[in-house]
Amino acid sequence: MATIDLGKISFVNKGTWSSSTAYTEKDVVQYTDSGILSSYVAVANSTNQVPSTNGTANSSNWNYLAKGGLAGDSFGLSNNQIPFKNNSGSLTGLSIGSANQILRVNSSANGYEFATPAGGGEMVKIGEASVVNAGNTATFDIDIDPTYSGTTYYQYMIVGHVDLHNSDVLRIRLRENGGTTLGGSSYDHATNFATLNRVSGGISDGGNGQSNDTSWKLQGWATGMNQGRATTNFVLYHLPYGFGGGWSNNSYKHLWGMTSVWADGNYQPTMMAFNGTYDGNANQMQGMRFFTSNNSIKNAEIKYYGFKK
Repeated sequence: MATIDLGKISFVNKGTWSSSTAYTEKDVVQYTDSGILSSYVAVANSTNQVPSTNGTANSSNWNYLAKGGLAGDSFGLSNNQIPFKNNSGSLTGLSIGSANQILRVNSSANGYEFATPAGGGEMVKIGEASVVNAGNTATFDIDIDPTYSGTTYYQYMIVGHVDLHNSDVLRIRLRENGGTTLGGSSYDHATNFATLNRVSGGISDGGNGQSNDTSWKLQGWATGMNQGRATTNFVLYHLPYGFGGGWSNNSYKHLWGMTSVWADGNYQPTMMAFNGTYDGNANQMQGMRFFTSNNSIKNAEIKYYGFKK
């Protein structure tokens, strides 16, 4: 039977290239050229033919099989750059942007850029406070001093819940710079509420208000409903400077929003709309204090947010 020589049908690893070794097609060697180790495959029979010089393959005898790179090669990139290929197929780098910027496609849709998010309205937490399992009748004032900025934020919001030991009234006073809590008789507020007796089905609703008070009352509704117990949840909006803009405008600093009070007994949680103003002085406000008449706060979690312009 005749014998047919098919030659090499797969690569043969010959190890490190040597000038004294005779190589044939499909031999694979490793060779270090200018400090870079790469793998090559023979495309012709040769002896003493270096696989490459200064990064250029000896294409008459060898082709790159796997081209190496220097350890720690920066590929021309600087620190804090993101590598990507541009429209020309070249590797380039995008330098890091500024704080709070985002990475996006540019307006020409042919590259990337860092930019400040357009629009505004981003909600940022700028203050918080909490109470965990405080004793009954303990002296407990909850102070929140957020980072106000009329140039950064156009609106502020307070979200929280307060758990009371006993029937009581949750109150708020403003705090001016230096930490002074403002009492006096400059708080005005009006409320409107509705609640359901889950046993009788009876509905109680109404509203009340008070001017020249010493604080804002978040639970100032009909007497005898015993609504101050358990958890009070609230979402309130706050304008810490007077209408018209700027801290120098005396009238009026404003608080408004909704509360929901989970009562004891047979009453369903009471929803209440609240609206309050303060016109006591023109000083810049630092924050606010939450407290009760009888120091009955047990647990609380309050967050203060600013909405960016």
